[in-house]
Amino acid sequence: MKREIPSKPEEYLQIIFEKAPDAIYVTDLRGIFVDGNETAEKLTDYQRHELIGRSFLKLKLLPTNQIPKAAALLTKNAIGKGTGPDEFTLDKKDGSQIQVEIRTYPVKIGKKAHVLGIARDITERKQTEQTLKVSEEKFSRAF
Repeated sequence: MKREIPSKPEEYLQIIFEKAPDAIYVTDLRGIFVDGNETAEKLTDYQRHELIGRSFLKLKLLPTNQIPKAAALLTKNAIGKGTGPDEFTLDKKDGSQIQVEIRTYPVKIGKKAHVLGIARDITERKQTEQTLKVSEEKFSRAF
């Protein structure tokens, strides 16, 4: 059976980028969004045009206490090091919060340094872990 792959490699890569189950985004070294995929839009509740050209600080995507951690990771990217997985609480546009795991990689686009980020929603996993922890504590107290 023959696979149906777009004839142009860039079309193929665009499909992979857009339909990836994890959020994929590109920022500059100041945290200003250059691009993001459909999952990045869903994860943040921001449309792509609302993300591009704005920093994660301006969008208030992170609680204040997590900004130093994010800045430290950008510094690592600036010296050519990848990071992660690192857990963050993400403040969505609608005010709700989710837990994400982020990995970042320094990349060059043209001659400019950028950061490729991959973010995965781990909210359900963290809730399950908390439920299990509470259950174990109750069990331990009972015996």
